[in-house]
Amino acid sequence: MRITWHAAFSVGLLLTLALPAAGQELAGTLDQLRVLVKVGDTLTVTDTAGRPTRGMVTGLSSSALELAVSGQKQTFTDNDITSIRHRRRDSLRNGTLIGLGVGVGVAALGVAGVAATEGMNPGLAAGIIGSYAGLGAAIGVGIDAAIRSTQLIYARPGPAPRSVVLKPMFGRGRTGMTASIAF
Repeated sequence: MRITWHAAFSVGLLLTLALPAAGQELAGTLDQLRVLVKVGDTLTVTDTAGRPTRGMVTGLSSSALELAVSGQKQTFTDNDITSIRHRRRDSLRNGTLIGLGVGVGVAALGVAGVAATEGMNPGLAAGIIGSYAGLGAAIGVGIDAAIRSTQLIYARPGPAPRSVVLKPMFGRGRTGMTASIAF
């Protein structure tokens, strides 16, 4: 099988565009959380009893988080919180670009097929491609506007894990066991 340089270039380009996903570090203190959220953001705070509380941020300091919950102000400290989730909207930019690309691609294939068999006015071809590009971009924006995700942004560090490790020991004329305890 012979691969042309066009195919090899296309595959190489696609591989360079597929970037690995990078996980975001979680905030471990309210001071670190101040970088991730702002007043007006909607958060879901899970307290130490496991109860989730959803509200809008009205204040945030290094020692307390204030939420408006059903018209009432509720204050949480570091000791009250086990986790915080932030509801975010998807960026409209990537949906627009993907939709635009799909619209142009579909229209270009259709125009090329018609032009090859029947011939086509270049102005009409440009109009069709432009229409499909706009339609694809609009569909992409619509899909992205509907996507909302909830992301874990804060987790209180738990206690260090406790462990007991037992290892056999063998040597010349010796047998035994070593034990190590971490707490």
